[in-house]
Amino acid sequence: MWKHVPEKWKNSELQEQPHATVQRWINSLAPGVAHHAMRTYRAVLRAAWYDDLLTDEPFKKPFRYPRKKASKLDVWSAYEVSQAIEKLRGDSLYGIFLCMAGAGLRREEGLALNWEDIDFIPFEQDEKGNVLHWMARIKVFDAFTELDGEKETKTADSFRIVSLAPVFANPLHSIAHEDGPVCKSRHNRRMSASQLPKHWKGLWREGYPLEGLTYIPINRLRHTNTTLMHEAEVSDFTISRTRGHKSLQMAYDHYLAPSSKQADMAALAVGQLIEEESVA
Repeated sequence: MWKHVPEKWKNSELQEQPHATVQRWINSLAPGVAHHAMRTYRAVLRAAWYDDLLTDEPFKKPFRYPRKKASKLDVWSAYEVSQAIEKLRGDSLYGIFLCMAGAGLRREEGLALNWEDIDFIPFEQDEKGNVLHWMARIKVFDAFTELDGEKETKTADSFRIVSLAPVFANPLHSIAHEDGPVCKSRHNRRMSASQLPKHWKGLWREGYPLEGLTYIPINRLRHTNTTLMHEAEVSDFTISRTRGHKSLQMAYDHYLAPSSKQADMAALAVGQLIEEESVA
């Protein structure tokens, strides 16, 4: 950022500059530079709050007047998810789609995901030890947003490990890399938070992979996964914890935690439901 600061300002105090002059300089910055400056500024203030240099959290959401509730948005059925698994092969959103639809990640968690955060585990092997099917466990620690870039995920309860059933883990394993972002742009960088929904919506254009499927915003993949877990009779407690939610009574909040086995069972239940629908 220093190279974008006018030379005559570098040895003076910012408060010495007229407000109109500072505003003109801000308006002259290229959009990419302005976004980077805002991310840096927010990161510095957040770090100051973490270090107790600020008494109030700098980026609490402002009060908003309640709005009329929107109509209920669609979620996909197990059959539609199975169709998307096949149709999206080869698209740059395939990896993040598999993780969001298969494990219920938030959109910003999916964007922050790196290949190093995913462990592939043999689920079924032949007599020679060759892996026939994979499961995967995903460590969810970070989020990626337009304003802040990479940061910790939403709340302390959002730090979690979730599982992917073979119906999702097998295709994910086939495109896996050793490191780097799971969701990349055409410039081979982590896809931006603003570009992701645009790319997703474009998949319904004529001749594109998802043409003909019911349109849902990409964040509805998380709702779809939650709905399918409930349909597969996964316990409310496990659903809540694999979402990163804290909404059950105190005994559940403070004394119980789902094991890896429970997370695996939840993922396998959804996977079985999709496999049954895909051959129906």
